[in-house]
Amino acid sequence: MLISKLLHILAVSTALAAEQPQRQTVRIPMRDAVELAADVYLPPDRPRNPVLLMRTPYNKDTQRETAERYARSGYAVVVQDTRGRYASGGTTLPYNNEGQDGFDTLEWISRQPWSNGRVGMWGASHPGAVQWQAAAEGAYGLSVLAPTATWSSFYRNIYVGGAARLALIARAAAGPRPGVDWSKVLLHLPLTEMDRAI
Repeated sequence: MLISKLLHILAVSTALAAEQPQRQTVRIPMRDAVELAADVYLPPDRPRNPVLLMRTPYNKDTQRETAERYARSGYAVVVQDTRGRYASGGTTLPYNNEGQDGFDTLEWISRQPWSNGRVGMWGASHPGAVQWQAAAEGAYGLSVLAPTATWSSFYRNIYVGGAARLALIARAAAGPRPGVDWSKVLLHLPLTEMDRAI
């Protein structure tokens, strides 16, 4: 009796493991030869799939559970670290290369054997904003946008009353900097030396 229960548990766990999405990390070349790291999650036993794409500066690894859930629902999922962040090459300058990098990523996805050529993008905050920028480039295969908690006007995101939001720009451009006293940095004068203060 005990052996038959153990064999049943083993059979069920083997079946569940077989249904887990395949995950691989790839490096996607951009037009300027910078390579951006992405995790690709493929649903089991489906040769060509619609694709969901998230491009994030917040670490692609944090999206694993969500990506696996989408893959189990029949989507190929690509989660990419944006330029200069975490495992990706290049230098971070928020929003500077996002349109072109989004276009190049979507073009790469369209050529993959697991893609059916239709891509939807999702994400909140910065991952929401970069969707608008990829769409503005006329990116191939981009069928759906699902931006949440993000801006719809780039100007109004960066400027308030005509003045640049220095706190937003400086922190985003600097990236994660443990130990930085931002209250001092943002009050540093002259502003042209803010990078030294950071």
